[in-house]
Amino acid sequence: MELLVAGIDGCKGGWLAVEANAGEVTGTHYVTSLHDYLTGPDAAAIVAIDIPIGLTDVGPRECDPIVRKLIQPRGSSVFPAPIRPALAARTREEASAISQQIQGKGVGAQAFGIYDKIREVDDLLSDRPDLRDRSFEIHPELCFAALA
Repeated sequence: MELLVAGIDGCKGGWLAVEANAGEVTGTHYVTSLHDYLTGPDAAAIVAIDIPIGLTDVGPRECDPIVRKLIQPRGSSVFPAPIRPALAARTREEASAISQQIQGKGVGAQAFGIYDKIREVDDLLSDRPDLRDRSFEIHPELCFAALA
């Protein structure tokens, strides 16, 4: 059975999608809008996105410490997903203040660096629940660990 799947990662100015069918890479696409890619006529049936999905309003997601433990000694490559209220911040300082007030810890520079991408995915999946059944978070380091 043929099924088009895509691995998607954020990049400067947009997203890079690598598509495969029956285990063979069939194409790559650079897109500026994840919405346009996922809702387009040729969109993959399953998409694996290297971005946190399923944010909390307070506290850590259950999956993050589990993944950190599974990929030791590279656990630090899984940084804490932001809490949803902090995504509204436009500066790292503001995000840290929100996070500090709600859960007692700040926001790292690396995490804040991808807040725009996290916000785009979070907003898209909130606005379009029909996309949730085929959009999944993926962590490349965990995939590599499993393959090894």
